[in-house]
Amino acid sequence: MNRRLPEPASSGRRRGDCDGLTFSPPPALRLSRQQWRRMEKHVAREAPLEACGLLGGRAGVVFEMVLVPNVLRSPCAFRMDPAAQVAALLRFEELGYDTLAIFHSHPQGPLGLSARDLAELGYPEAVHLVWAPSQGEWRCRAFVVQNREAREIPLLVEEDATC
Repeated sequence: MNRRLPEPASSGRRRGDCDGLTFSPPPALRLSRQQWRRMEKHVAREAPLEACGLLGGRAGVVFEMVLVPNVLRSPCAFRMDPAAQVAALLRFEELGYDTLAIFHSHPQGPLGLSARDLAELGYPEAVHLVWAPSQGEWRCRAFVVQNREAREIPLLVEEDATC
C-alpha cells in the first residue's frame, strides 16, 4: 500500500524536485546543544548500524526531534520504521511544525550523502544531516538537495535552550 505521508500543516513550502515543484531551502539549520548531543548519542549507540530520525520546527529552527528505528538494521543502509515515521510526521503536524530535516548515520563513512542516499532520497525539501565518525568522534554535516545535487549548508548548534 502506497500511502502518501502527511505534509506538515504549517508548511509554506511545496514538495521539491520529486514532482517538479520548487522550494526555498533554509540558509542554515539551527538546533540546541541538547538536541545535538541526543542525536550524537543515538548514532553512537546504534553503531555499527545506521541510525535515523526526523527533526521538526519552523524557519530553520529545530524544536522537536524523533529518533526512528531503522528497520533494515544495516551498517550501510536505513529505512525508517513506517509506523514510527508516520507518528513523527503527525506529531509535527499537530504541533504546527514543518519536517525540517532527516538525519542518519554512516558508521563507516562517508561524512556526506552517498550515491545510494541521493538515489533513494525521500523528502527532497528537507535538510539531510549525515553523521559519521572522524578522528575518534562523531561529526555531522547538513545538506540540501536540489536537482539531485547536494549542497552543504551551515549547521548551527546553539547553547540557547529556546531552540
